[in-house]
Amino acid sequence: MPDIWLFLIAAATVTLAPGQDALFILVTLCIFGSIAFFSGNVGACLQRNASASINLNRLAGCAFIGLGIRIALPASR
Repeated sequence: MPDIWLFLIAAATVTLAPGQDALFILVTLCIFGSIAFFSGNVGACLQRNASASINLNRLAGCAFIGLGIRIALPASR
């Protein structure tokens, strides 16, 4: 995770105007913080509820099968 922060700070200092650096870092911190917070809560819920974990695995399997079918079929352009 520290590598991501170093990249974002480096990218912010190069690509953004001087007044926008702090805003970019603040928004990034809020987004990554909320992802970490909610992933912890969802992970704890999945550990307690076996059926939710099974359903999530089925959903991921269906997504991979769908992507495989899309790759296997020729493009219709």
